[in-house]
Amino acid sequence: MNQYYLNLFVRFTCKILLRSKALWVCALLTFCCVNLFQIYFQSNFIPDASPIGFTAELRNYAFPELMPYMSVYLFSVLQTIILLFFSVAFLHNGLKKGSMDVIFYRPESNVEYIWGTILGFILIFGGMGLMCLLGGGLVHLLWSESPFVIEYYFFYYFTLFLPGLLSWLGISFSVTFLTKERGISVMFLLILYFFITFYTTRFQGGIFDILGIGLPNVFSQATGHSCLKLYLLQRGCWLLLGIGLLQGSVMLFGRIPNNPLKTRMRMITCFLGGSGCLLGVIFFQAYRDANFKCQVYSETYAKFEPLSRATVLTHDITFQRNKNRIKATSAIMLQNQRKETLHEVIFYLNPALEIESMKWNDEEINVEREYQVIRVKKQIQPDDTIRVEMNYEGEIDENVCYLDVPNVRLQDMDKHIACPVGKRYAFLGSDYTLLLPEVLWYPVTEPPLNTVFRNRVSKNFTSYSLKVLGESDKVVISQGERVPGDGYTFFRNSYPLTGISICIGDYEVRSIRVDSVLYELYLLKGKFVPESASIRKPHGTLMPEFLPEMKAFCEEKVGRKYPYNYFRMIESPVMFTSYYRVHKKGSEFVQPEIVFFKERGKSNYVEKNAFYFSESLRLYLESWLNYDYRDKDIFTWNRLLEHQSDELKSAFKNVNTEPNLYNIFPMFYWQVNDMHSGDYPELEMAFFLLAKYFEDTCGSQMVVNQNKMMDMVALDYLRSQSLADAVVDKTLHLEILNQIFNVKVNELLNRVVANGVTEEQLSVFISSLMQKYRFERIEYEDINQSFSDEYGVNLSAILSAWHKNAGIPVYIVEDFDVRRIGEDRVDQAPLALVRFRIFNDSDVDGVVNIQSSRVPFLPGAVTSSIYETKLVNLRFAIPAKTGKHVSLLLPDSPDYYALKLNVCGNIPDRIYTKLYSRAGDFDTLQYIREFDRACIQADTNEIIVDNEDPGFQVINSGANYRFLEKEEQGITDKYRNMTHWLVPDDRWRYFIDDNAYGKSVRSAVIRESGKGVTCAEWSVDLKREGRYEVFAYLPEYTYSQVLTKNRNPDVISLPFTYIVSSANGEEEVTIQAKQKHEWVSLGVYNYTPGHYSIKLSDKGETDYSIVADAIKWVYMEQ
Repeated sequence: MNQYYLNLFVRFTCKILLRSKALWVCALLTFCCVNLFQIYFQSNFIPDASPIGFTAELRNYAFPELMPYMSVYLFSVLQTIILLFFSVAFLHNGLKKGSMDVIFYRPESNVEYIWGTILGFILIFGGMGLMCLLGGGLVHLLWSESPFVIEYYFFYYFTLFLPGLLSWLGISFSVTFLTKERGISVMFLLILYFFITFYTTRFQGGIFDILGIGLPNVFSQATGHSCLKLYLLQRGCWLLLGIGLLQGSVMLFGRIPNNPLKTRMRMITCFLGGSGCLLGVIFFQAYRDANFKCQVYSETYAKFEPLSRATVLTHDITFQRNKNRIKATSAIMLQNQRKETLHEVIFYLNPALEIESMKWNDEEINVEREYQVIRVKKQIQPDDTIRVEMNYEGEIDENVCYLDVPNVRLQDMDKHIACPVGKRYAFLGSDYTLLLPEVLWYPVTEPPLNTVFRNRVSKNFTSYSLKVLGESDKVVISQGERVPGDGYTFFRNSYPLTGISICIGDYEVRSIRVDSVLYELYLLKGKFVPESASIRKPHGTLMPEFLPEMKAFCEEKVGRKYPYNYFRMIESPVMFTSYYRVHKKGSEFVQPEIVFFKERGKSNYVEKNAFYFSESLRLYLESWLNYDYRDKDIFTWNRLLEHQSDELKSAFKNVNTEPNLYNIFPMFYWQVNDMHSGDYPELEMAFFLLAKYFEDTCGSQMVVNQNKMMDMVALDYLRSQSLADAVVDKTLHLEILNQIFNVKVNELLNRVVANGVTEEQLSVFISSLMQKYRFERIEYEDINQSFSDEYGVNLSAILSAWHKNAGIPVYIVEDFDVRRIGEDRVDQAPLALVRFRIFNDSDVDGVVNIQSSRVPFLPGAVTSSIYETKLVNLRFAIPAKTGKHVSLLLPDSPDYYALKLNVCGNIPDRIYTKLYSRAGDFDTLQYIREFDRACIQADTNEIIVDNEDPGFQVINSGANYRFLEKEEQGITDKYRNMTHWLVPDDRWRYFIDDNAYGKSVRSAVIRESGKGVTCAEWSVDLKREGRYEVFAYLPEYTYSQVLTKNRNPDVISLPFTYIVSSANGEEEVTIQAKQKHEWVSLGVYNYTPGHYSIKLSDKGETDYSIVADAIKWVYMEQ
């Protein structure tokens, strides 16, 4: 290769590109976009700004690699599009006949010309990338609170940016020379780019991710890159493939070469391409091997799941690590607590740990090994105790973890802004080690998960001790009291645990003892970690007076005393991952005595780059340890583009939440109690939730709606499935399963109370049961016997229907009314007369409640009563195919009432009303009368068509179509106001309201007023000739989440225009609609047998809304 000609073509290409004004404009726009993003989202350039929501979250990240990563990420995504256009344009201009003849007639080779062009593009676009990176670095140095580490800038430029640039340049050159058509080339390349960039970044582990933007790329100060080996394999693959494609484009160039070295060029191309493919195969094989191991381990768990297992009473572990290997000895005391003989004993141990020897009552024995399962062919008689000693050594295979978690969740990648974090479930190295029971780092008889029935996980309460040899230069952390020794650290526990963890690393420790609890905070040492003075409470140092307050807050929140003597919060590497488990109501981040929180997670940097917890430990504990759900903040382009500074916008869309992985609920329940039931394994979780419910609602008067969207999805599932079906259904999303269980726990509570046991009695029973059997197992038979002895109720009859019955009741509710009776004395609350008729029109028994409240049954609305009142919560069992007519006189009643239908197919499941004063005398007779289906037969003289009936449709611009036929098919999409605020627009939309007309679904449709182009239509087939009075139902929708000016109290009435068809033709009728739930007459009309309709036009006053609900035809006379 002639260096002179190569340099000539490099300069020529650079000059041509730099003369392009379009390229300069694109470069400038890209530079501005990248650095404006950095300034706005990752800097404090505007010190007086008060970022909210998404912006605040981004600015709170204190990871020094995020600034260079986002510069490279954004530039790579944007510049590739520019690169494709300009490379195709450049090459096609060169291929035009005569345009490059002066160059092509010269004696240079094709290699020199093509590689000169390639190097010119690399210099220009690589320089553009470098300028963006330098701009981001300047923002980082001047206005960012995160530390500046120049090594990260070099790392991302050379490993993330350059391989992507070379690969897309090679693809572009090859496609251009193959197609020789500019339009086809550009279109094909753009389609390929968008498809690969936005749809294949996580496919097969990211092997096709050319830009590398879907690969884990965050660094931990404790463990480094999340997966450096695989990352470099993938980037090396595309680097070599890109160079190979560029070399191959030389042979595709349509010009006769002036040298005969084609064979050599082919060999170079094949070598580069083959080397890239080899790296890709190694990367892909590692991904496939991990998946294969997960599958094998999962099947192994399932194979041995039905077997009975022994109980570990005591477990003494001696632990020593050597780089990425451990050597350990377990001294175990086993007992057979079953009623039958165990013919073999099953242990579970990480498959990468090899057993060196095993003793059974001091007898050396051989064992069989099947991946993570150890089979000991020895019998144990009931109640017999055996001593087992096991020596094992090896590495740790993380693929054995979380096999009960759906694969889609395992593949989902958390991000810091747009940077994938990666996932690690364990760490074992010379610098840092973190091992949880999940990884099976010591032998157990009860596995930490169940791949067959994922929510049926058994546990042992075992007395553990741990002796860690060496580690004099590291901090060793585990459960229990730490006793330093000569060359070792010993941990002993004063109570049995469900499992034990170990963490070894360079930590800075802060501790303080308050009352009987020792609080310890462990922060990773390093250049991003604070000096001791930097860990502070607002307005001062970490003071002991605030810790008892936080302890009391936690105990009050969960309803129990903290069960341990230690509370340790440990900073863990950022890629350390766990998952929420329904049966625990928490994750593996929460271990006995220990909470692992993410490295530099919810933190800010302040003066001198000091690490600082927002609002110190108080806010951390309140916001992360004690709440069931938290906002999920993951970067998406949608979220960035939808970002607005108006906080009100969040009220009109769903809040994206996920279960809080740091909730300490398991510390108080799952890790303390073990209620075992073979027939009803979900009973333990139900009792845990009921205990928490009783504490949460103790003295509570505010009524707050739950997650209605998830409620509706859960109820939709339960229409045809049972709880027993749900817990084994692996297709169910975690949040849906969680909500199904919450719904069923509510049903269980109602069933128990309907059998004569009060909530207070049930609360006392569960609380005393849990206190009596702390850190030990209690069998269901004992629970049932105690409950029967105490209250005379057999739990088995209740639990059988609760667990196994499929379907939910559907009610017909009529005449729900609450009236104020008597107000003679101002200082005394009047009586409330509550009346309603309800019929269970299903084959499933149900329970309904009468509830009262001092505030409306909606979040955000607060109205106080002028009386001192008592809350009402009365339950009524409504067996299948039966009805009740209820009339009750309730003293000392508050202002708001609801008929709560609980678990049912009705929407909404609660009908509200306010306690109104009514004029006139009323019958105050009290009764509860039963009736059958015949008593609720419809009036033969009335025909009602509701908006939920087949006779309802929308006419849009003259074309008939069923409303929502092609979109919004799901319940949560159809009834939008059940999940967030509904703002009427130019489409007819459903909304739910308890004042709307309907049998099982009380809904109406609404749209903003228009010009009469669309209308709602009700159709009916009348069989009898005669005069009919026609009525329209107008709901009140005072408290439904519908934002419309119709709700303005100054609005007395609005014109609604109906077109009524009859035997005399069509007639337009305009009524003054008032927002009251009542039937309004549209007039009396003559009808002959036939098909008729009534239409409601969208014509109305500007900025107001049109509401359509139900139409009624009432036969009057012949």
